[in-house]
Amino acid sequence: MKDYSSSIDREQLRRIKYNTTPEQRMNWLVDAGNFVMESRKNWRNKSQKSKAG
Repeated sequence: MKDYSSSIDREQLRRIKYNTTPEQRMNWLVDAGNFVMESRKNWRNKSQKSKAG
């Protein structure tokens, strides 16, 4: 498993782990995944634009 401690502090992870239902955790993971996909897409678009100049 990847180490997310740099982007998400461990307190928050612990809260997510113990104070949520499995459904909420899944939703959180889906949201996080969507956010990552969006930011990657945006980053890729930005880098292509900057290369084009």
